[in-house]
Amino acid sequence: MPDPKGSRVPHHQKFNNNREGFQRMKAWMKQQGCEAGKDTLACMEHTGMYTRQLVHYLLAREVNVWLESALQIKRSIGMVRGKDDRVDAQRIARYALCTSRRRSASPSLA
Repeated sequence: MPDPKGSRVPHHQKFNNNREGFQRMKAWMKQQGCEAGKDTLACMEHTGMYTRQLVHYLLAREVNVWLESALQIKRSIGMVRGKDDRVDAQRIARYALCTSRRRSASPSLA
């Protein structure tokens, strides 16, 4: 989750990919000051069937969902070293933040 200034991802947490995990995620997000509703954007790598349950859960709560290909995210950040869930989450959050800012600043991309 980006901080209020949108410059970094200060918190990281892992959740199971099932209903119980999603409910824990929602409670954690609320603790972070995010209500997880229509004003929330969830950006994630498209991983096929692994994202399906989460996408359905989020859409049922009117969360805006953005699925992006791993290749597109990788191309946007260039050559990097190191890979783990925490690093991936930070890179995806940064990608979503930067790309959404560019789109809102340029009507031709919206």
